[in-house]
Amino acid sequence: MTAKRKEGEFDLELSIGAITEELCEYPEDIVRTVCREWARTNTFFPVLKELLDECNKLMELRKSLLSQMREQRVISNKPKNEEWTPATEDEKKKVSDMVAECIRNLSAG
Repeated sequence: MTAKRKEGEFDLELSIGAITEELCEYPEDIVRTVCREWARTNTFFPVLKELLDECNKLMELRKSLLSQMREQRVISNKPKNEEWTPATEDEKKKVSDMVAECIRNLSAG
């Protein structure tokens, strides 16, 4: 777990909402990986930009791997969907729940 300053319930809900809104732009597995890795390797709770930077690094790695696999014909050269589709309401709820649990655990510790 990471350290976090004390917050009121309103601050906590505001933080969860802001973080969730931004992280919903990324695949769930990337968000989960970034959050878990951050908690394992850092002392302090991240600011949003730090989480976004880590998500972007993993997205770039994913894009690079897909590109290499296409070049080597491991997968089709015709991607099904080049654009990332927005998160569904169910996916947003999962991310929100994950962020809320993480923040509550940090606030309790």
